[in-house]
Amino acid sequence: MALDWLRHNLHSVSERIHELGYGIRTSGWLSEDSLGYSKGDGRVHYTPLPYIPLKRLLAQVAPNPEKDVFIDWGCGMGRVAVLASAYPYRQVLGVEYADRLCVIARENIGRSRVRRNCGRIEIVNGDARDFPVPYDASVMFFFNPFRGDLLTEVIEHIYDSWKKHPREITFLVSNHTDFIKDTGSSSWLEHIDGWTDYPHIGCSVIRTRRG
Repeated sequence: MALDWLRHNLHSVSERIHELGYGIRTSGWLSEDSLGYSKGDGRVHYTPLPYIPLKRLLAQVAPNPEKDVFIDWGCGMGRVAVLASAYPYRQVLGVEYADRLCVIARENIGRSRVRRNCGRIEIVNGDARDFPVPYDASVMFFFNPFRGDLLTEVIEHIYDSWKKHPREITFLVSNHTDFIKDTGSSSWLEHIDGWTDYPHIGCSVIRTRRG
């Protein structure tokens, strides 16, 4: 109990310090109803991935500034997009369905104190199923943005893009240990690495199969 209490408090302090340091406000929890999601459509409540596992996941990729494009699916208030912009991606995109979250994400990008090294950063407001996957999108970030048929359909769109424009794609996935199985992607995706960070956040690095 004492160890759990200590971990919880250290985690809370870490989150506050990161928010203050980066100059953004992305903490909190918002229900599906408050975001206007229809019941059973696959979208889940808003809560951000903690900073420590997020930074560890982002560090798994060394982007090529001339070609790599990063997409955060279900970008929420923009925490991932802001931190990804510190890396030399050609472009960082956040895709978000909720109008309310898109407004906040853009505000966070505007006031962030993160040193921006990406060529461009943009938040796209719309349904992930309708978002045209860029032919050069090479890093896909998924922190449990949606489940079920919605997730499977988005992954199928990414697969179609990969088949039309073969390239290595890295998936940075958190809070979804059965991502490949649940999306029926074992024929073209493989698990590269994985670990668990406090508070019980599972992280996975997944890549397209070669050959």
